[in-house]
Amino acid sequence: MWIALGYLSSTESTGEVELRGKEYFNNLRMRSFFQDFVEYKDRVYCKMHDIVHDFAKLLRNTNSLNLDGREEASKDGSLVQAYNPSLVSVFKLEECCLEEIPREIGNLIHLRHLNLSGNSLLEELPETICNLQELQTLNLASCVCLSKLPERIDRLVNLKHLPNDYTQILYIPQGFQQFTELQTLRVFHAGRGSNKLGYLKRLDKLSGSLELRISVHNREDVNEAREAELRNKLPQLEQLSVWRMRRLEFLDREFLGVADGSTPLGFPKLKKRSFCYCPSWEKWEDITAEEEGSVTLSIMPCLRELNFEGCRLSELPHPLLHKA
Repeated sequence: MWIALGYLSSTESTGEVELRGKEYFNNLRMRSFFQDFVEYKDRVYCKMHDIVHDFAKLLRNTNSLNLDGREEASKDGSLVQAYNPSLVSVFKLEECCLEEIPREIGNLIHLRHLNLSGNSLLEELPETICNLQELQTLNLASCVCLSKLPERIDRLVNLKHLPNDYTQILYIPQGFQQFTELQTLRVFHAGRGSNKLGYLKRLDKLSGSLELRISVHNREDVNEAREAELRNKLPQLEQLSVWRMRRLEFLDREFLGVADGSTPLGFPKLKKRSFCYCPSWEKWEDITAEEEGSVTLSIMPCLRELNFEGCRLSELPHPLLHKA
């Protein structure tokens, strides 16, 4: 949101801006601007100190609209029409019990941050939302009835954050693979009846937590998994869950983050990894004794939690045994 409001420099690269934002946040935290911290997965929840909040309300202007479940949100577009579209860059509509989003949302052409999270009755988004080409964050988390995204979502060329956990979104339009700047994606379904895993091939900046729900049914699905080059998606990820690879039988050493020549490839920040409902998976390729003794080889150095559920794997690679 700070990026959307222009509080952080837009001349820096995306990674530098994110780091600067974290630095500002930590400085404010040390100065007691925030309180009541709760950490959940890769996110930190807190609230502004009451005194700071009261002062901020005095300075509040019209470039941010904020509704929550305590206020009534318009369903006919009148709320959107009531504000000058050129002034609005942040629109918060979380937990408003919305059943639909008015088409007029597409008139807010300078919108950068749109929070629709927690609208449990919302089933679809209007195609006009694709007019918001300045949009950087589209928060759909906990929209539990939402089952699809607009077909022209590829027009959101600046999209960086798409929290979509606790939704029913199984299918993402093909243009999604062009979101090369995307950093946040919570859940991705792949396989029959959903998406091609190859859509992830160009998304090299994903960070935080990603849950992959994969259904491998035939050789085409296997080839898609290879094309996705998942190991290259993981340098920034801290949590990775793999679900429902029912025909998975073997994982090679690359999924330890190691290629030929004992060169670590990925997983430098991974803290939690889960495999669920992979009933045919029996073997995970190990490294050699010479490689295990190499002081230059670091496999998942930050790993703290490794979970298996519904898998037949009988033996872990040795580097993971040392972390158990």
